[in-house]
Amino acid sequence: MLSGSRAQGVRLAVFGTALFSTSAVLVRSAAGFGPLEVASFRLIAGAAFIGLILLVIRKAPAESRPSGGPAAWAVFAAGLSAAVHFGFYVASLYWTTVAHSLVIVNLSPLLAIPVAAVVLGERSGPGRLPGVLITLIGLAIMVGLEPGLSREQLVGDAMALLAALAYAFYSVIGRTQRGPAGADLLVYTFRVYLLAGLLLLPAALWQAAARLTAGAGPGWTLPGAAAVLLLALIPTAGGHTLYNAALRRADAVTVNLIATQEVTGGVLLGLLVLGEVPSRAAVLGGVLALSGLSLALWSDRTRRSAPVGGGRSRLPARGGK
Repeated sequence: MLSGSRAQGVRLAVFGTALFSTSAVLVRSAAGFGPLEVASFRLIAGAAFIGLILLVIRKAPAESRPSGGPAAWAVFAAGLSAAVHFGFYVASLYWTTVAHSLVIVNLSPLLAIPVAAVVLGERSGPGRLPGVLITLIGLAIMVGLEPGLSREQLVGDAMALLAALAYAFYSVIGRTQRGPAGADLLVYTFRVYLLAGLLLLPAALWQAAARLTAGAGPGWTLPGAAAVLLLALIPTAGGHTLYNAALRRADAVTVNLIATQEVTGGVLLGLLVLGEVPSRAAVLGGVLALSGLSLALWSDRTRRSAPVGGGRSRLPARGGK
């Protein structure tokens, strides 16, 4: 049985992933904005939303030090990881197919296993690996992955892999904020989103300038701006903040694995909002991905509750729950 704190972390990750799932529909609605503009502006606006919440609860970002304030190294490392993730993910879409990019980016739970073991001492049992692999196979089927070995695709695939690795580090860094020594969640996420957005801002402005130079005009529209604001509010300020809250209660690999179901949620929202009926393969892949996720969670629960000498439960290596 899941411990209370870990079960809460799983629930928070599920809710956060549900909010992530709105990303695909909202990005499609952000007409007139380039991909890097969307990535940068949504992060900066997401930080602004968190900042407003902090002000409302009378806890200004610059003044709040509930646990000594978030360590500068954690904010910088998480902000840089988020910027690298979004930047390379967006760039990969210009070089490889969407299917390749989505599947490779969602390798992050697999990459998080060794990273979490080295950085946090949180080791995954061998029983979890089959569930992770089944989840990834399901995602590959769902998005219609086809092998491709052209030079352009290899470059794009490499970018997507860097995005996946960056997200694995982002997750592990968020996990370091657990426990009494962790920084206040809202202060931490405010600074991380703001830093990530500012790091991407030069590339976003370059993209906007290139469009103007080409004579296409600014291209920004009111509906597009509304979509960017919703991206900032729902999947960023909402989804990523819940994701970081989940990391403080459950291990990084579990939370990261749950987040892969953003693809499944995106397919469902595409059906409900855009009327895009998924293929039989997409439905089969979604069922397989959810089955793999369930297997991974069940295997990990079994490992944690297995009795070890004297009838005690086996505990994670370092402070996990």
